Amino acid sequence: MKWYLSLFMIMQLAGAQLAKADLPAMVELAHRQLIGEVMPFDQKFVLDTFRRGSEAGIAAAHTGLSNCYSWSVGMDYDCMPVDEKPIRQLLEKAADMGDANGTYLLGKYLIDTCLRHGTHERAMALLDKAVSMGSVDAEAFLAVCILDGNYVEQDTEAGLAKLRVLVEEKSNTLAAVYLGHYHRNTVRDFKTAEKYFLIAAEKNHAGAMVALGDMVLGNKPWEARKDKKLQGADWYRKAIARNSAEAMRKLGGLQVRDTTVRKEGEDWYQLWLDADRKGDSTATFELAEIHNHAPGYFFRDLDWSKSAAFYEKYLVRNPRVDGSSYSAVERLLELYGSGGHGLKRDFRKCLEIALPYIDFNTSAAACVGRILLHAEAPMGKTREHFIRGYACLLKSRELSKYHEQDLYLISDEALFMLRSRHGMTQEEVKQAEALLKKGYPNRKTPILP
Repeated sequence: MKWYLSLFMIMQLAGAQLAKADLPAMVELAHRQLIGEVMPFDQKFVLDTFRRGSEAGIAAAHTGLSNCYSWSVGMDYDCMPVDEKPIRQLLEKAADMGDANGTYLLGKYLIDTCLRHGTHERAMALLDKAVSMGSVDAEAFLAVCILDGNYVEQDTEAGLAKLRVLVEEKSNTLAAVYLGHYHRNTVRDFKTAEKYFLIAAEKNHAGAMVALGDMVLGNKPWEARKDKKLQGADWYRKAIARNSAEAMRKLGGLQVRDTTVRKEGEDWYQLWLDADRKGDSTATFELAEIHNHAPGYFFRDLDWSKSAAFYEKYLVRNPRVDGSSYSAVERLLELYGSGGHGLKRDFRKCLEIALPYIDFNTSAAACVGRILLHAEAPMGKTREHFIRGYACLLKSRELSKYHEQDLYLISDEALFMLRSRHGMTQEEVKQAEALLKKGYPNRKTPILP
């Protein structure tokens, strides 16, 4: 019995030592799966291997793990780091240890974030260093910098020539993708664009596959011929196998309008959920819209609690101001302001949502004003509440004129009715006007007195 136990322990120890010795080879295999050289793409294996390799101090694993965080490989977007610090730390470690790919990605990362960090000089030095270490991807990125004039003197022909050499002589996938986008979006040469995207797609580049699907379907996918829809859907499926959230969302969108594009077991709604979990904000917004309106889907009930949750998630992921974030704020104020379909009416939540956008969002200022001047005065009945509410209405009028949003303009009659609810005096109206001139309301000042 002791003999068997000793043999078992020896085998366990030998297995552990072998696994540790094989870890660099496993990291290399995970990297090849990540970039599409080896299929299928086993995301769990890739993530677990890079984590183990990073813990063991393998430079390439630091780089690979940073990519997993950046691309939601093997994890949901909401489980990823809440800021960019871990990604940068991993790339800094990889670059310090002499990993060419990590050095390139750190340089690219700093270029992409230089408006915030002001580090383009170091970024360009890192990219040059990565090239000297043999990174062809760094060569491609620098060629794009020359093509676009990013932190170097622009030379379109030289940039294009370099990218072509990298494709023809070094079979570089990124160079092919860059050329595909250039010919598709800049010079509108779709035949040449398709040629380069096909080169990249052959090497399992998800972005190239999505671009090919888009080109097949055209600007109005729902109007494409049946054979084109099927062809575009197949490109999206190939990209989904490479973890493309964009492809998940686009295939789902295609299937919403045409059930014949669905394969057995496919569900457009689940595809959108998967895209949302991978961090595709457009899918998040579409899910919010579906649960808000549920336009004609007999199996999809209106659920404003889900709609509100998706709108709020969208705003967290997209703090910048754009058309969709503007609309998401408006929708949330409508939902919480009226309640129903599974969502409780919540005026205080409306104020919380409106405050970060009250400097520039017409609806946010108007909503706060109407709540503070509501007939039941739910937030408080002091004269200061009413004065601040009226100042918010005036802010909304000011913003609607500035943005030329006549549809949102609060009329003189509406202003009169709202201030009359609580018998506001001319003196109180003047106080509200004075508050507006002093900068109230604004996102840094509490709304309530």
